[in-house]
Amino acid sequence: MPNNTYANMLHMLDSGCANVSDALTQQGMWSNTLMLFTADNGGIGGVGNNYPLRGGKYSFYEGGINVVGMLKWPAALGGRAGAVYDGLLGDDDLHAVHLLWALQALLLARLAATSPA
Repeated sequence: MPNNTYANMLHMLDSGCANVSDALTQQGMWSNTLMLFTADNGGIGGVGNNYPLRGGKYSFYEGGINVVGMLKWPAALGGRAGAVYDGLLGDDDLHAVHLLWALQALLLARLAATSPA
């Protein structure tokens, strides 16, 4: 894949995320919305750069199995902009079924914390 194709794909992804967050902001829903973004198994050799990790997609080195992710949920995270989680998270936890269970637990905990006693 040529670099300009990859750059265009990233630009469109960024624009799409901005469109969604702008629309949610206009509707007054952004602060109560969870946006989750993660990658899948490192960048493609010759196009992506996994530095300082070795390897990439289709590799069992760190660059092929460790990926970054981003979570934004203003109301639940209390505006802790720039907070970083250094721990491990298995991507199997992000599959739809597991994610729904986790979201349910988060929402129930949030409701319990904000409900009058």
